Amino acid sequence: MYEKWRSAREGGRPVVKHLVEGAATGVVGLALWLFTADVHTPVITLRKVGVVLMFVGAAQLLYGAYVGASARDRR
Repeated sequence: MYEKWRSAREGGRPVVKHLVEGAATGVVGLALWLFTADVHTPVITLRKVGVVLMFVGAAQLLYGAYVGASARDRR
């Protein structure tokens, strides 16, 4: 059950997964922020959703980097 977390601490595939997911989320957020300025939705603008996605992507990237760096320090 805890294999995923243990391998993440040891610098395994979940670290790469966090980095790829964070980069993809950030790119999608950037695309929404850049290209949806004139799209109007009833509740919230897609531009604001793009900003939120960029922050979430950055947080995922930072977490992946932190887990990867802390796994290297333990070796």
